[in-house]
Amino acid sequence: MDEPVRTIMDEVGRHVYNKAYLTLLTARGEASKWRLRRVNGRVQFSDRYEAEFFAETVMDALHDGFLVMVLRSFTGERRSGRIIKELRAYRVTRRGGIVISKVPMDELITSMNVNSMTGELMQPEPFVKYCVDDECISSDEIDERDLEVYIRNIKKWIN
Repeated sequence: MDEPVRTIMDEVGRHVYNKAYLTLLTARGEASKWRLRRVNGRVQFSDRYEAEFFAETVMDALHDGFLVMVLRSFTGERRSGRIIKELRAYRVTRRGGIVISKVPMDELITSMNVNSMTGELMQPEPFVKYCVDDECISSDEIDERDLEVYIRNIKKWIN
C-alpha cells in the first residue's frame, strides 16, 4: 500500500468503530463511496478487491491536486432506538508529503446542513454527531441560529 493511502487509512481507521462509509470527492468532481468495517481490530473494505481500487482512486486524485473525504461512522451508541452516526471531513493534498487537514467544525456543520443547489438551511439530521478529532457536537445541540452564524463566518472567510 502506498504511503499516502496508508496515512489516510490510519487517520480514518481511528474512527471506524464497527462499520462506516467513506465518501471521496476529487478535484475533477468525481465522487465514490466506500464501505469500511472493523474486523478483529483491523479496518477492512467490505470487499477485498476494493482496497486496490481505493488506492488507485486516492493516488489519481492526489495527482490531480486534492481529495475531500467525508467519513460517516456508526458508533454503536443508540438514542431512541436509532444508532448514532459520527461525521468527519478531511481535505487531503500532497505538498512534499501527504497533508490531511481536518475540516473545522463550523464548515463541517454548515456543509452538511445547507442545500448545495439552493443555499437554503436544512434541519440537521437526527442522531448525528459532527466531529473534529474527538470533539463532537450532537445534532440535537444545533439550532438555526447556530447555522446562520456559521454561514456568516464562512462568508466572511471567503470574501
